[in-house]
Amino acid sequence: MLDTVTVDRRAPVLDEWRAALDPPGVPHHEAWATLDLLSALWQPAPVGSLLTPSGAPLEFTFRSGSDALVYTAEPGQPGYSPHTKWSVIRAVTAACGMNQPPPVGAVVEMLRQQPGQRFGCWLGVRLGSGTVSYKIYQEVTPAARDRTRCALYAALPALDPGIAVVPQLVGHTLSDGPSEYYLRVPDPRPSTLHALLRAAGVSEQLRLCSESLAWLAGIPVTRLHERLRLGLSYRLTPDQPPVASLFIHAVQISERNLPVRARLLELAAQLGLDLARYARATAFLGEFDPVQPLHGLIGLTIEPAGRLSLSAGVSPPSLKLSCDTSAYVRPSEK
Repeated sequence: MLDTVTVDRRAPVLDEWRAALDPPGVPHHEAWATLDLLSALWQPAPVGSLLTPSGAPLEFTFRSGSDALVYTAEPGQPGYSPHTKWSVIRAVTAACGMNQPPPVGAVVEMLRQQPGQRFGCWLGVRLGSGTVSYKIYQEVTPAARDRTRCALYAALPALDPGIAVVPQLVGHTLSDGPSEYYLRVPDPRPSTLHALLRAAGVSEQLRLCSESLAWLAGIPVTRLHERLRLGLSYRLTPDQPPVASLFIHAVQISERNLPVRARLLELAAQLGLDLARYARATAFLGEFDPVQPLHGLIGLTIEPAGRLSLSAGVSPPSLKLSCDTSAYVRPSEK
């Protein structure tokens, strides 16, 4: 049974987050306007979204060294059919100036038609450098995994087909932007991770990534493949090198929010990364740590030049949050 609880008033409401989420003097009007359209569909408050571990329909992503406002949201109620969610996405993007139905790419178009989808799709919004972009996160059902793998191997020929990966989501930036394949890594032993990062040309960063993830989880690096559920993504842009990211779920660091925050900020300091916006937005955890898990995906992205960035997904504490996390699509599953 899904129970909802009232969040303590010591946690900030979403409006109060804008000071932390927007750069000084540069409010993200377009992204907030899109969120206003989406949140109007969340009445009554939705329960049981598979997007976040708390059941909330919204998650912001904080990335080191970036002032972009990035969030992922349910396009309507979590129980909407995939067809209805796609209709909402078309209506929302049209209201925000994208008048023609944007191309979504052959893989996403194929996945849209899958039977047996659990959640269908989510909408990602990013506003940085004065430009807003929209991204579709489309579910991959078990029946479509083989076709999705074939599409990935065709788009990334350096990836060894003998390495076991399980496609869970495909992201596509509208207006013919990059595609991103989100994979579960069933057996993340060193040789597997080395091969996966080698496909993106960044295998030399395996040791640093492994040590960082193991340190976050408080386990010896030699136990990483036994103890951590790992996800990996490839961002593929025509005529550009692929970008690889490794993911874990925050609950693998701690079941409470405050220890997760402390470990993230300490790792950022060790790596010389700037997570100041994340620190400002989550400062309230110092006096009030809700029982609901606010943190979702924790990611390490390896840019083509080998530079690392650290990211954290966080749900706003002002939303009513579901206490049941059993159905959440964890990074090992998405």
